[in-house]
Amino acid sequence: MNNPENPQELLECFDEQGVIIEPHTRTEVHAKPLQYWHGVVNVWLVNSAGELLCSKRAENLSGNPGKWQTYFGGHIKAGKSFKENAVLELNEEAGVEIDQNNLFLIAKGTNDADKHYFESYAYLFNGSVNDLKFNDGEVTEARWYTMGNYWAERNKNLENWCNGCKPENQELIKNWLALSTQILGINVSNISKKSALEKVVEFLKSDNQYKIFTPNPEMVVKAQKDEYFKQVLNSGDLNLCDGMGLQIFTGIKRIPGVDFMLEVCKLVAEQGRGVYLLGSGNDKVVQGACQELSKKFPNLKISGYNKGPVLQEVCHSEQSEESLLSERKGSFTSVQDDSVIVNEINQSGAAVLFVAFGMGKQEKWIYENLSKMPNVKVAMGVGGAFDFISGKINRAPLFLRKSGLEWVYRLIREPKRIGRIFNATIKFCYLVFKRKIL
Repeated sequence: MNNPENPQELLECFDEQGVIIEPHTRTEVHAKPLQYWHGVVNVWLVNSAGELLCSKRAENLSGNPGKWQTYFGGHIKAGKSFKENAVLELNEEAGVEIDQNNLFLIAKGTNDADKHYFESYAYLFNGSVNDLKFNDGEVTEARWYTMGNYWAERNKNLENWCNGCKPENQELIKNWLALSTQILGINVSNISKKSALEKVVEFLKSDNQYKIFTPNPEMVVKAQKDEYFKQVLNSGDLNLCDGMGLQIFTGIKRIPGVDFMLEVCKLVAEQGRGVYLLGSGNDKVVQGACQELSKKFPNLKISGYNKGPVLQEVCHSEQSEESLLSERKGSFTSVQDDSVIVNEINQSGAAVLFVAFGMGKQEKWIYENLSKMPNVKVAMGVGGAFDFISGKINRAPLFLRKSGLEWVYRLIREPKRIGRIFNATIKFCYLVFKRKIL
């Protein structure tokens, strides 16, 4: 038996506090008695039906030959993060190309006996087994199992399995899937406003960073021709249903983005945290929005504001995910260096960032720049919210908003929006019905 992995490959190593130290080879890491803490990452592939993709290990492997496993993964290579390594392992073992931002963290911790730190993720994969390519020879076949069938098969032939998916992990995966519904390939969070705000509280307490997007029918239509935008939208940690069309076809109650922004401001004010307003392209509008927010929430800390750069969006038509990811740095043409604004936001210390560049631009900008602003815990795309809050544009009467007819009011006030309204109503419905029929 043999192992295709290089025994001299350098692995990321850590001290007992989890601090990265100099790397060591696989041979050194596995030498008994164990001396070096190392990292391990696992990824469960699941589909929208809640099924788990299980795979069979090759017969020639030195570890667990010919046995079935529930996840893909491996040791963290030197210089790679856990997520980066998850992407590599999925590509090497199953030929699946993914964006690390779409990985959902299920569990993390330490295994004292084996001296490793681990992170376990779930990834939504709605492809078929025939789409898989077992590039490195570690895996020879795969099958979809319902969670119930997996346990039945495992209990029947326990000796044929080498790793599993614990009930508590299955429950987390199940809850994650339940929180997300797809329409025309776009994730929409199946969540109430109250629960969404509770999520924001959790986000602000976390050491991680989170993206909040507000998909509406117009955005969903746009994503059908802009594959990169679709990937960006689906990377959102909270994708709020913002459109009556989405509510009708998904059954998820609509949460208008501007209303949720105000609720987040109220929450942030109560916590004594700061917000930063970026966008609108108009100094008076963004200043006016800051002034109105200060009046409405006296305890809210406005850490800073900027009207934002002039951005010209580049639309990526359907391509391979690998090429899209390699080109994502070219999503905009800007007359202002993003680093200037990023530095301003970092110096402000804001925990929450509201970005109002307009749909498409704002989501891509957040996606590409959030990691450069470590103090920002939550970044949200808010579209025309600053216009409404500042009073530049009046919102529709409450009864029209509640009935989902705000678009009629805006069309009457702004006839030039006819093209956008057409996409959000007629074209959106056509695409949904077309998908259902086909």
